[in-house]
Amino acid sequence: MMMSVESTGLRQVPVRKRFLLDGAGACATSLTVHCARRGHSEPLTACGKCRFGWSVPRDPARTGAAVECAAPAPSTPDPRADVREAALRTHIHEIARPETFCVREDASVETARALLLDHNLRALPVLDAEGRLVGIVTRSDLLRDAADGDSSPAPRSLGPGFHVEELARALVRDVMSPHAYALPEDAPLTYAVSLMALFGLTEVPVVTGDGVVTGVVSSGDIMRWLATQLGYVLPP
Repeated sequence: MMMSVESTGLRQVPVRKRFLLDGAGACATSLTVHCARRGHSEPLTACGKCRFGWSVPRDPARTGAAVECAAPAPSTPDPRADVREAALRTHIHEIARPETFCVREDASVETARALLLDHNLRALPVLDAEGRLVGIVTRSDLLRDAADGDSSPAPRSLGPGFHVEELARALVRDVMSPHAYALPEDAPLTYAVSLMALFGLTEVPVVTGDGVVTGVVSSGDIMRWLATQLGYVLPP
């Protein structure tokens, strides 16, 4: 007899994917799961060693992949609570998108621009070699860089024996903002709302206790959460 996940007391914990592009154009993928027992994200491989890890997906990189976990479920907001109370009880890791795109500070501006356009993003966290947040690059940063580049005078001929040499390509570290606002995974949703309203942000990186980026929460994510709280049924 087949048993549903609900009847066995197991929870579906989504696998989160972080894609990091470096200066050579290579893409490294990190798979993590938010551990309810430990209260922070862990590498997916830790689930296979955990006594609560009931089932790990065969293809964890596919869209919608989830781990079946037998650990006690964290408390969830009462659906009858008002929106303010629900936002105080909801952690930002619960609504952050399952896929996060990041760039290394030595990646080219062209790489960052293509990533933003291809995935319809407004901002990208910028990471160092250890995966820690060192800045953020936005569409505005790239537009400003493009405008500055267009304002430079066109190269002219310097006569025999001389030539014009192109400058090295611009890197993300040259155009990014080194001051990035971030929130810990267990921060309440109200913190993200306040931070976005105060500083006019559309995306806020989500980090572990040691500063490693595990996700991004956007204003769109918050709007979807709010619509759900108000009783609207949204497509996945």
